[in-house]
Amino acid sequence: MDKIKQLVITFLMLIVYCYLTPKNGSITTLYGGIPVGGNLYFFLLNYFLFAIFSFFIFESTQKYINGYGIFQLVRHQSRKKIFQLLFSELIKYILIIESLKIFCYLLLNFIQRKQLPMYHLDVLVLFFGTIFCMIVFLLIQMLLEAKYSSKISLLYTQVIYILILFGSDICLKYFPNSVINYLFLNNYMMMRHYTLLNTSFLVNTLIVTLLFVLLTSTLYLTGKHIFEEKDIL
Repeated sequence: MDKIKQLVITFLMLIVYCYLTPKNGSITTLYGGIPVGGNLYFFLLNYFLFAIFSFFIFESTQKYINGYGIFQLVRHQSRKKIFQLLFSELIKYILIIESLKIFCYLLLNFIQRKQLPMYHLDVLVLFFGTIFCMIVFLLIQMLLEAKYSSKISLLYTQVIYILILFGSDICLKYFPNSVINYLFLNNYMMMRHYTLLNTSFLVNTLIVTLLFVLLTSTLYLTGKHIFEEKDIL
């Protein structure tokens, strides 16, 4: 699908998401997430947001391992550079979508409430936590797409995301003081989970950054290996 059309569809989907998101005068509501103990409405809303990101990068890897990929391989003479180009595009797409999400929320909040939402420091953790989380999950989707196919990668990624959502909810509900709660990256993109971690802004920032670096480095090295082994020509 043409990226312009895809961007327009994504923008409309974000409008729907932000319209369905409750608005109480605080921008943290945008990052509310799922209440611990489960809530079908917020679960579907959270999954819908992930589906928007997942839809936008669907089949983006295919162009680098089929006809366009052959052109890039001839041009750059390096499979590693192809993967680096793909990785940089992924980050660009995520930043665009997240920026559009905030813009849509501010716009609808202003139209419906006639005011801009309030802001406080923890939103920074939630903002970067969302970006970090999406980079990790969508990088998994891209690597699966390179290894298998776009449809299989889409299916597997949705299943992984849903299982982690349930896993983090169960751990926070039944083991609220367990250190394992700090290892779920998605807890740093949902205010309702984030506030239960009972640590300071600085500690949360450090943990989410370390988690992101560790997971992304592992996936990045795995991706380079997959592209080196991939039969493109």
